[in-house]
Amino acid sequence: MSIINLLPKDYQQQRSRRRADILCLGLFVLVLTAVVAAAMHSAGTAATIRQAREEVNEDYRAAAESIRQIQQLEAVKQDVIGRARTAAALLERVPRSYLLACLTNALPEGASLTEMTLDTTAIRPAAPKEKPKTKFQVRRTGDQAEPAVSAQPILKVSLLVTGLAQTDEQVAEFIGTMQSNALFHSVELVFSEQEAVEDDVLRRFQVTMELAGEAEAPVVEPAALSAVQDGRMLR
Repeated sequence: MSIINLLPKDYQQQRSRRRADILCLGLFVLVLTAVVAAAMHSAGTAATIRQAREEVNEDYRAAAESIRQIQQLEAVKQDVIGRARTAAALLERVPRSYLLACLTNALPEGASLTEMTLDTTAIRPAAPKEKPKTKFQVRRTGDQAEPAVSAQPILKVSLLVTGLAQTDEQVAEFIGTMQSNALFHSVELVFSEQEAVEDDVLRRFQVTMELAGEAEAPVVEPAALSAVQDGRMLR
């Protein structure tokens, strides 16, 4: 049995176009909804990423501030260490009273000291030169240069001794005794000349010497310094 469609063809075509338009509109709304949802999700993801980036940057800033404070503390520490080393180097390892006792004990009988000058100078050694890096020495990221430590100064103590002796043999004996003393080195005679003192003719001499770099005075009992009080002490 055949079905006869009595509707006009124009109406049928118009109805088909209307259905196609509705279908296209539905698809457009569906696509537009998907695009809007994707844009909203992308915006939310971007905001989350920006927030995470700000948090990371804040952490970096806090870490950089901590590193700067640590570097400042390290610089202060090195400065304090340098000052402490300088102060330790400038301390007298050998008391002047002990030096005077050594000098007076070294004088032969009949000789005396008239003047003693002690000069102390701090000499700071030159900093070691940094070795040039070769092409094989690659510095890793994050490595920091080691803080420079100030070189410990060297204390140079020089003595200039002037005295009177009866003969040149006594002057030579005094110099030989001082040369054999481990506290001193570079003991040298500056001059020895004849001089009239009251009714006597004596030898006026002058000797220069340096205190050894590692010289330290031993523990001395007070009685050991009694030589300073005898007749050979400074006039």
